[in-house]
Amino acid sequence: PEDLARRSERIEKVTAEEVRQAGRTYFPMWRMTTVAVGEEKVIKDELSPFGLEFKKADAGSNVGTK
Repeated sequence: PEDLARRSERIEKVTAEEVRQAGRTYFPMWRMTTVAVGEEKVIKDELSPFGLEFKKADAGSNVGTK
């Protein structure tokens, strides 16, 4: 229980900026994959403000697999 209390105190001291920096370090944008299912035009319209590359995958294709 005492160890749990110390751990909780350490967690509570973490700042939002420290969390953002950890995210940038361990989850870089270049490694992100977004999967969207639906009508092509709607998906393109929704993703375009974010500058995300659009690759259409045909049914049964192995786009993005190695």
